Amino acid sequence: MVTLAVLLVPTSAAADEYVRAFSDSVIYIAWTEDQTGQIRGQVQLVNVDPADHAHLKSYNASFSGVKNGANISISFPILSNFSGQTWTGTVGWRELRLVVPSNASIAEETLYPGTLQDFQQAEGRLSRAAAAVRSQQQQAESAQREQQQRTAAYNQTKFALTRDVNQAAEKLNDARRSITSALKNLHSEFASSTQGPAHISAHYEQAWQKMQQHWVQEQAASSVFPMTCYQKSQVEYTASEVAYELSEIKYVDSEVDYFANWTKGDFNDIASGLAATQIWAPIYDQRYVAYSGFITGTPSNPNFTKKVSSFRASSLSEVARYRAQLRATLDMRTAYDQKATELNNKAKALPPTLVCE
Repeated sequence: MVTLAVLLVPTSAAADEYVRAFSDSVIYIAWTEDQTGQIRGQVQLVNVDPADHAHLKSYNASFSGVKNGANISISFPILSNFSGQTWTGTVGWRELRLVVPSNASIAEETLYPGTLQDFQQAEGRLSRAAAAVRSQQQQAESAQREQQQRTAAYNQTKFALTRDVNQAAEKLNDARRSITSALKNLHSEFASSTQGPAHISAHYEQAWQKMQQHWVQEQAASSVFPMTCYQKSQVEYTASEVAYELSEIKYVDSEVDYFANWTKGDFNDIASGLAATQIWAPIYDQRYVAYSGFITGTPSNPNFTKKVSSFRASSLSEVARYRAQLRATLDMRTAYDQKATELNNKAKALPPTLVCE
């Protein structure tokens, strides 16, 4: 039993009742004695739980024993709280000294005359102290729960704000990468020496020059007079060569179609990316303002809408330049088709006008 401080108790009690109150426990013992010195009584013990000061532990047990003059010996049943222990002691003037086995050692305790009411009052003080500890624990637990709830709410809000900002940033980054990649592709496509506008223009011009040469040859051959039927067949053959070059021009038309389809995907990617930046830039700014207002120490709004506006303007300028080149290529196809068709019609109409001998 831990003895920290002795609490004074009333002393107006019968000689066979004793109480000892400590700061963390109180013990009460009382007995009756017959004429032969046999005694029977009861022990009540209440102490603060050393593992949890918010709760008390109570023990009580009946005992029997012998009082021989000032000496006493009391024994507890095996199945009692004191598990068959035997306590010995002496009854002195206004005190009881007991030798009590405790945790494999022997302790001597001194009790003083006191009543059951004195014991109960001391027990009440221990109960109030334990209740105060419980109250403190409950307040601490409540404060801890509230702090945990605040922390959880903060973390949830932070997570949601971070997730929303990151989502908008990812959308903008995806759009920017898509636009940048598509513009790079367009640069390569329009600069291609095998499929770009310059190649197409050269291919058209080559076919057109041959077509004109054959037309000149056809006109020269048709000017012979008088004309033999063999000579007329030569004019007809030259006209077929003009027609062949028209088919070459039509083949170049297919190169134009292929090129237009080739670049279409990149133009579409740029259009989609620019639309995405227009949607997500203000959303990003709005979400970032909410995030920076919640997370202390976060830099102010980066005004991404303004930055995206500059990027959009630059991208649109490049797109306009490439679209102008594409329109010029399509117009070139129309022009070559028109003049080549007209020339072919002339070349085809010439032989039937000739007479051979």
